[in-house]
Amino acid sequence: VVEAMVDDMTTEGLNFTEEAFKTNEKVINLQKKLTSSIKAMEKEMKVWSG
Repeated sequence: VVEAMVDDMTTEGLNFTEEAFKTNEKVINLQKKLTSSIKAMEKEMKVWSG
């Protein structure tokens, strides 16, 4: 019974880690998109301000 519980916990832990990793990748991708959007906006502002 204890072994089964440990197996369940290990599986849940691995699933959680995998989900966290996927979430982290999404966050990093969002940050990259935001950064490039901000840089594009700054270029636009420079064009407007001359």
